[in-house]
Amino acid sequence: MSKEEDRARALKILEANSDLDFVQRILSPEKYPNISWENDQRLERGQTATHQMTWAQNAPDGEATEFYVYPSIVHEDGALDWMSPEDAHDFAVESGQRIVFDKKEDAEWFAEKYKSIWPDK
Repeated sequence: MSKEEDRARALKILEANSDLDFVQRILSPEKYPNISWENDQRLERGQTATHQMTWAQNAPDGEATEFYVYPSIVHEDGALDWMSPEDAHDFAVESGQRIVFDKKEDAEWFAEKYKSIWPDK
């Protein structure tokens, strides 16, 4: 798939899920706070973060029926919180802040390629 096709596919998925807070932060990062490298040693010099995407499935391989992407950085009460993997997963499932896919490959693809919507990625 070309870079333009990746971008179009990712943008279509994001627009279909634009009601989700983390998707709004991806589409319009300038409207939200971010975590900067000065405040978090997980980031490299000059980097900022607003969502930190990951993916999971609802059961082990072969048994899973749902695959989803979700942020490990959540937006609550006007601030960002970089959660542990377990807490982020639980938050996504409980709050609905996740995008569900039918196939593992689609969730993996999206978690890797969603940044293609930005011109410099």
